[in-house]
Amino acid sequence: MKITLFIPINYYLNFLLILFLSYTQLKGQTVETGKIGNAPFKIIIPKDWNNGLIMYVRGAGGGGPSDDLVEDEYKRKFNNTITSRGFAVAYSAFSKKDNAYTEALEETESLRSYFENKYGITGRTIITGHSMGGMISIATIEKYKDKYDGALPMCGFLPSPNVLLKICLDRLVTFDYFFGPNDGKIITGKEIISDEEIKRLISRNKSFTKIYSEYLKVKKEDISTVIGFSQSVIKGFTDKLGGLAMGNLYTIYGGFDMYNKKLNQNVRRYVPNEKVRNLFSDYRNSIGELSDPVLNILTTYDPILPASHNEIYKYFLEKEGALNLFAQQYVDSDGHCNISNDQFASALDNLLNWIETGNRPHFKQIK
Repeated sequence: MKITLFIPINYYLNFLLILFLSYTQLKGQTVETGKIGNAPFKIIIPKDWNNGLIMYVRGAGGGGPSDDLVEDEYKRKFNNTITSRGFAVAYSAFSKKDNAYTEALEETESLRSYFENKYGITGRTIITGHSMGGMISIATIEKYKDKYDGALPMCGFLPSPNVLLKICLDRLVTFDYFFGPNDGKIITGKEIISDEEIKRLISRNKSFTKIYSEYLKVKKEDISTVIGFSQSVIKGFTDKLGGLAMGNLYTIYGGFDMYNKKLNQNVRRYVPNEKVRNLFSDYRNSIGELSDPVLNILTTYDPILPASHNEIYKYFLEKEGALNLFAQQYVDSDGHCNISNDQFASALDNLLNWIETGNRPHFKQIK
């Protein structure tokens, strides 16, 4: 049976939202789709619901207000991993397509709140996600610590996004100096420089790719992927906020042997927009303030978000005295978010066991 209707709901945000809702009963499951504001969402509640909820947060690709949330085979299996354990799953496509970091944090909380108000939650509440979703998972459990029992970020960047912006900026300015025209267009230009053009620039200085790949800590063939990703991060936030949130005016670059001196003399320097920098401070949500278990899952080789970057987050945890609430495990694979559903299932079981028993998972490979 399928019922379609309009229902007005008055949210705690003090404005009235109209939700277009669709309910479907399938094999005993309750499936609801609709929109909160301009953000499409989907909820799946299994027949044998344990009254718990797992919020899933997507990565930076796709989504947006026109997403119909149709599941491919991978997503169906992923959702089944959750519902087969008795949990409901809820996720949003968000009101912005692709990189929706600034929207995702609050729109995820709006969906969780909607679910709680409508269905009630008396079991455990977990948040998980891939890539950008991993970033949102850690930011969410820090900001809304009274709403969750644990988090399972996967292949994300755990320190606050201002740190990621600085890493991406440094990648771009050094690439522009060694491979590009050093004109700044890859950072401040309106147009996205294509992957084909990035590869063409690399091909003009092939003899330098070994040194540069070692600086980035990636394989030579992945340089273009790293630069393309970094460009999308910098320009995405710049377009959203109206300027650069981070600069490199006082950065001393190293790792290039005999080229270090000329690099630091001639690399382009950028001053952050102070208004944007102050605005961006609102998004610095990951500072190590944990109250619940977090199990972080990484791959052994991730060219765009290397596992080593998350060591930064451990310094925040140590400062806050929260290292005992953080554990990390890994998948022996190459690529960004190359984590199978079976590996996700093992990680989820490890987190749930930690929450229920208090036994912190050991650092180990998930097979």
